[in-house]
Amino acid sequence: MRGNTHFVVPAARFALDPAAAGFLTTYTFGTHTAKHTFCRACGITSFYTPRSNPDGVAVTVACVDPGTLSHVEYRHADGRNWEKWFAGSGISGFSKPQEAAPAPPPPPAAAEVISEFLGGGRQEQQLLGYSTARRNKECDYAERKMGGRNDAATLFRGKLSGNHWELYADGKPIGKGRLADFNRAKNLSLYSIARWVDSELVQYPQMKVFLRLISPRHFANGDWNTGGSCGNSIPLSNGSESTLTSQLTHVAVEYREDKDEAEAETEDEHAAMSSEATADVVHSGGCHCRRVRWTAEAPASVVAWICNCSDCSMRGNTHFVVPAARFALDPAAAGFLTTYTFGTHTAKHTFCRACGITSFYTPRSNPDGVAVTVACVDPGTLSHVEYRHADGRNWEKWFAGSDISSFSKPKEAAPALPAAAAEQVQ
Repeated sequence: MRGNTHFVVPAARFALDPAAAGFLTTYTFGTHTAKHTFCRACGITSFYTPRSNPDGVAVTVACVDPGTLSHVEYRHADGRNWEKWFAGSGISGFSKPQEAAPAPPPPPAAAEVISEFLGGGRQEQQLLGYSTARRNKECDYAERKMGGRNDAATLFRGKLSGNHWELYADGKPIGKGRLADFNRAKNLSLYSIARWVDSELVQYPQMKVFLRLISPRHFANGDWNTGGSCGNSIPLSNGSESTLTSQLTHVAVEYREDKDEAEAETEDEHAAMSSEATADVVHSGGCHCRRVRWTAEAPASVVAWICNCSDCSMRGNTHFVVPAARFALDPAAAGFLTTYTFGTHTAKHTFCRACGITSFYTPRSNPDGVAVTVACVDPGTLSHVEYRHADGRNWEKWFAGSDISSFSKPKEAAPALPAAAAEQVQ
């Protein structure tokens, strides 16, 4: 919710300006080991005491004044599985003043996306459910190719069966002659890889992804230069031409039929998905302490903005915009809200005065709307989030070419059918 990215220093090496003490509020929960300190005027957490380093201070990277940080290496902390992650992380060493901080295992800052022949494997299951190559028979090949690393995402695979390469889609082998399915597997691979990269870059902005396409060797009894054969060496003679031509014609006709059928199925699927994604649903959400609760009507698929302005960077805010009329604040929440403004004072940065979380606010780009923090939406109603960049540091120029202002405009109702057409529909 807070979107905090921090580095840890020993407590003895952190000094708070004495004048700041009167402006601080501290929020705790769970084990109450972590002390989430935020400014009670603006809601920004510029530092806090983390659970992993109770003898240290976590400093928010975006809150450091420019000019002293020359490089930042981003590492992933799995706070949702804290105990398991902490045991192997080595993070506790960063708050020890006399010891060199041990280097923890490298996070997935670089991933090699393997798309073997652009098909095969359990594409959707692996893409959505697995981000780490598992040590099973299917992944042995990929891990050998990657030096045994198991921190790489391995997407889409086929299997070698004798001297043939069998493509798999949805866990099932694709039969011969189903060329349309091959195209579908290829497109699914490419689009899914792109979506995966977009989603991972939000968490790992320094991540590098290498796409390697692997085409299987198809020579039997040796390589191409050592007497091997590809199995397609029947000469075009003794009447084979006509046989081959008829075979190719048959395959072409079957391909066109399969292609038309597959495209029709795909169009129907896309239409159904598009209809579901654009229909408004009621999202609920709020702050971490749950004193601030609200509902917002928006599609299940939303466009979220990652802004680099000073406030959003410090706050770690990523939001989507809804019309103000489609946002409802729980009446009980009003007494727990504080609003911070600066600059033009158009944006109203609202946060919970108890936990400091900005679960929603009124953005400068959409004074007639509400910006809802993606991470503050309760699970279950958001099916897809498309992330876009908002250049808040060059706001006027970016805003002039952006379509963000349209997101707070209510959708226009579909025009009524003419009476004659309406009778025909009935």
